[in-house]
Amino acid sequence: MMIKEKYYFLEKKGSDVNIKYPTLWDGFLKYERKNNDPIEWLDLDNILIDICDINFYIHTDNDNIYLSVDRDESYYVHQFEKHIKKVIKLMEEKLDIIILEGSFNANEVKHNGSQYKYNISRDKDKIIVKKTILNWEIINKSRDEDDHLINKVSKIRINKN
Repeated sequence: MMIKEKYYFLEKKGSDVNIKYPTLWDGFLKYERKNNDPIEWLDLDNILIDICDINFYIHTDNDNIYLSVDRDESYYVHQFEKHIKKVIKLMEEKLDIIILEGSFNANEVKHNGSQYKYNISRDKDKIIVKKTILNWEIINKSRDEDDHLINKVSKIRINKN
């Protein structure tokens, strides 16, 4: 008789529980106004909720829009990648602005969590998003392998003839 494991940590790796971690977000978008009309910032909140289905903390200052998400909300890297260009296009359309550039950071809340950095730029009408990943698990694993190699090398004795 085979006993089925009932806890996720006893099952094979790869379950969603082991993949999705709360992620802290912060970043900014630098914009330029197309005209001198006042910007309706409530529209920005509605745009983010409609597309991302999440409440961001929003702060504006000196032609920058600062956005962040804390641990109480669930917003993942794959969602950001799916939404960011749609958000920018709709912001430009509804708020009558042009997004010039931006930068976002995402940090997984777990031991040795990955860190993601997104740089946003513009080439004429095209929005460019570049992603950089810092994966601490891989870095620590390679450090452990290097330490193991150093320990092996230090144990080698050279006999002089």
